[in-house]
Amino acid sequence: LSNDRDMLTLRMDHTLSSKDTIFGRWMHQDVSQISPNTNPLMFSQNDFPVDNLAFGWNRIITPSSVLEIKYAYNHPRNPNCGDNHNGLTREGVLGDAGISLFHPTNLCNVVPNFNSNGWYGVGGGGGTAIIDNNHQINGKMSVMKGNHSIRFGAGYTRRQMDGQWSNPSNGNAQFYSDQTNSNGAGGNSFASFLLGYPGQYTRGPDWPIGLFNQPAWEFFVQDDWRVTSKLTVNLGLRYEWKNFPVEADGQFGNILREFNEQTG
Repeated sequence: LSNDRDMLTLRMDHTLSSKDTIFGRWMHQDVSQISPNTNPLMFSQNDFPVDNLAFGWNRIITPSSVLEIKYAYNHPRNPNCGDNHNGLTREGVLGDAGISLFHPTNLCNVVPNFNSNGWYGVGGGGGTAIIDNNHQINGKMSVMKGNHSIRFGAGYTRRQMDGQWSNPSNGNAQFYSDQTNSNGAGGNSFASFLLGYPGQYTRGPDWPIGLFNQPAWEFFVQDDWRVTSKLTVNLGLRYEWKNFPVEADGQFGNILREFNEQTG
């Protein structure tokens, strides 16, 4: 496993007046990840680009109070779809092997998992395509009052995640010695694999797709109280609320299982 990471950051700071300053920052990052496999033909490479924007405004309200407001946008793309070495494709592998059990196309072009128990496995692995669009905004007020340095503020985050997954539609075939034994004796899982006799298999009709939104709120207040020149007391309270993800088409939920003390 190896990583190649490239990053570019641009920042701008500007003073509008004696009381107002602003800043802006843009960051782009490219990460290329190479993942080897026991089968050299399944060598794959994944790329993960990320863009981040941030803006801030500071306002001096009085000599002892300052207001800070910040906004950030984070846009990571996590395709996790590796390109198979030597141009192997799902459709090509299944077609050359004459396998019609699994659908010839799937997200990320992943090859179904073929595993001979105790011997060798080929293919498998999952593919995902996740795109995040995250918006964050927060504000903070800082006030100096006597021996107290008081800060309070609030923040809001909205995460929008669009995801696709290759499993369970990728497919899985397990090969055991049972299919090649004689009257319950002998047999070899790799022989079952070569003959194309799976002991069990799984497949899905299509790859799952989800369009999720998840809001979150946070509030805080903090007081640094300088009791004496040698003693400072830090007091603070923070509250965070995060809602469950909501799927745009209502295709996501949780199972609520209630326990009956009488029946178990």
